[in-house]
Amino acid sequence: MDRERKLKLNRQLISAAVLLPAAFVLVYFSYCLMLGTANIFAVGEIYYAFVPTLAVMYALFITLMIYLSGEKNFTYNCTWLKAELIVFPVVALTVLVNCAMAAWISPYATPIAFTVLLTGVLVSPKAGLYSGLVSAVASAICIAPPVYFYLPGEFGLSFSLSAVVDFVTAFFMLFVINRKYNRFSLVWGAIAVSLGTALVGAVMSLLDGWSLRNFFGGYALGVIGNVVAVCSFTAILPVFEYFSRIWTDFKLAEVCGLNQPVLRKMSEEAPGTFNHSLTVANLAENCAIAIGLDPYMARACAYYHDIGKMNDPLYFSENQTGYNPHDDLIPEVSVAKIRRHTRDGYEQLRKMRFPDEVCNAALEHHGDSPIMYFYTKATKLGGNVDIADFRYDCPTPTTKYSVIIMICDICESMTRAVQPESEEALEKSVDKVIKDKMADGQFENVDITLKELDKIKNTIVKVIPGMLHKRIDYAKAKEER
Repeated sequence: MDRERKLKLNRQLISAAVLLPAAFVLVYFSYCLMLGTANIFAVGEIYYAFVPTLAVMYALFITLMIYLSGEKNFTYNCTWLKAELIVFPVVALTVLVNCAMAAWISPYATPIAFTVLLTGVLVSPKAGLYSGLVSAVASAICIAPPVYFYLPGEFGLSFSLSAVVDFVTAFFMLFVINRKYNRFSLVWGAIAVSLGTALVGAVMSLLDGWSLRNFFGGYALGVIGNVVAVCSFTAILPVFEYFSRIWTDFKLAEVCGLNQPVLRKMSEEAPGTFNHSLTVANLAENCAIAIGLDPYMARACAYYHDIGKMNDPLYFSENQTGYNPHDDLIPEVSVAKIRRHTRDGYEQLRKMRFPDEVCNAALEHHGDSPIMYFYTKATKLGGNVDIADFRYDCPTPTTKYSVIIMICDICESMTRAVQPESEEALEKSVDKVIKDKMADGQFENVDITLKELDKIKNTIVKVIPGMLHKRIDYAKAKEER
């Protein structure tokens, strides 16, 4: 633990050292934008404000870094380092844009919602709120530096009031992020919040003079700033998703669309595996909901967990239409063909930059379990057979998603091969699958409770009968009639 604390402290010190020149550059260019020039002597016109503003800006960045280091509720696949690499550039970009908008249009047209939306979706909703507040304060002190507070003649009231509007916008945007939205609903929800919070800016603008022109002008400017923020968020989010490999529910929903090229290719080249994956996805999604995990992530893990089978689809029984190539192979070669699909799938998903959870599910969904069919076949052929030679050569599950896929994968195959006679028989079968995996040590590297495993079992027992329901024999009914 001491070693971890020292490493964390070292990372913080390095980050703090990097933030000082970053703050300097940010303040300098912000002032250049405010002055409408970009030469090196620009800040000379307000040199008395530069140093205190730089100090406050650096302090804000440090507090943001400390907050992120203590955040425990990051979105999946987001780490402290990724959070910093996302939050600080986004805050800096927002401050620069705010300064440009304030200088060229109006301080009420600042798109502070951009920070709240982007960091809230990629890092965490609370981090989005905190980053939005930091952006609002940083923008305010760049637009109206601290020195203006003791030089009243230089102080612009509208600059400080814009910070109030930004605070209100950031606060209400948090409620939009905390709800489960698709991309379309989130955008329109953010625009609706923008239309409401723009009223605050309209009221604030009346302090510059009581007139309908000021009121409606302030409202229009507030709407413009927030619409710019929402549009920028929609355009830039996919870029951050790609480079950070943090996939939001929007992206997961997209890759789970059956018109994806990879899934279409699977449906054509390995139709049995494709149908198996669809069924596993329905089971996994319900299991994820039952234990409080993200259903989009569970469905993505299920859709792509067997993607490695596309390299040799005919070596897997669900894709065979009569001829079985394993009949011509010794068990050892068959096992090598079978177990290769987990690592093949993992490598393919890594190349496509899928999230770690999906990649790990492809690698870990069999763990190091034995392939009993070929082990039994080898023992019947005689000789000295070691079961270790017939195990998958992959790590055991390290995430709850991998556990869900492992259990659902076996239960789907089992019930498809031999349909259970009753719900009690199905429950015993699923319970045996889970207990066998526990006894084999497959769940030792993942923090999953017996209560969660029991919920997974009950969900599978509830969902599978709906997938295996009997249909009416219409031809026979017609004959009888």
